Order: sequence, then C-alpha cells, then structure tokens
Amino acid sequence: MYKRQVYEHLPIRLKTKNIPCDSLYVLPFSIESATDSVNWDVASVLVAFNMQNAYSAAYQMDYEIYKDGEINSLNSLTRTLKAVSEKEVRFFHEATVEKTENLKSSIVIRINDDNTLTLRAWEPESFAIENASGSYDAVTRTFTVSYDYWDNGQMYRMEASLVRNAK
Repeated sequence: MYKRQVYEHLPIRLKTKNIPCDSLYVLPFSIESATDSVNWDVASVLVAFNMQNAYSAAYQMDYEIYKDGEINSLNSLTRTLKAVSEKEVRFFHEATVEKTENLKSSIVIRINDDNTLTLRAWEPESFAIENASGSYDAVTRTFTVSYDYWDNGQMYRMEASLVRNAK
C-alpha cells in the first residue's frame, strides 16, 4: 500500500549554468485528479527547490585558526556546503552565521578530477584568500582545506576538515 508522506524528493533536471544558486525558485503545479481525497480549495501546489550536486550537504567542520604561526582558536561547527555548479560548493568562512548578508566572507571549493581542491573567495573584493589548497577524500566524504586570509590588517591561516554528516 502507498505510504503517505508530507515531503518527498522529486528529481527535476534543469540546465543551471547561468542560474544564480542563491535565488529562490518555485514551480507551480495544479492537481487535476487524485486516487485519494483532495481538498480542491487548495489543489494548487508550489514546489520550491534547492540546487544540489554530489558534494552539497551538511558537514561537520573542525578548524584551527593560526596567527603568527601559533594556534589562535579552535572550533567545531556545522556548515552547509551549497551547490554552486556541478563541481563546486560554497561554505561560510569560520563562525559566520549562514545568512545571505554574510555571503561576502564565503569560500568556493572546486573539486578537481584528481580530488584536489581549488579554493577562491565568493566575493574577492570583500574577502580575499591566499595560499589556498585542499583535497577531497571520496571514501570518507571529507574535505581538507587550508588558506590564508586578512582580518583587520592581520594575516591568519585557516586549516579545516569538513566531514559530511550522515543522512
């Protein structure tokens, strides 16, 4: 027998090459017939969707911040890696709250064919990074990243590992 579910994944394939990943998208549907009871007063449905790729998900991020070669801070938090393209995800730097107004301090990770990483700032005019590198372990689904960045005239080094959370 069919099990009723309020939420369900509905794969929708779109060509997203020039679609900004932060925009909201909605597809309207109307129910024309049903095998079960339907409240026909609300027979229209809006489906909101989120871009995903093989790497986009919630990750546990453990990181160290270095200043002048010494550990300045240690932290652990959950980060959402958002799909930017087929081979790219974006995450918010350090403990920045994951809100649209904080995008300027985001980092984009590109997963290369050999599982090395290319990192860049989402908005390099607002938040620049240097000496960035990393790797992706497909077995453990873990990103290891490091990069230098400037904050209030001081250079810091971020070294982090991001482990994908279990579903």
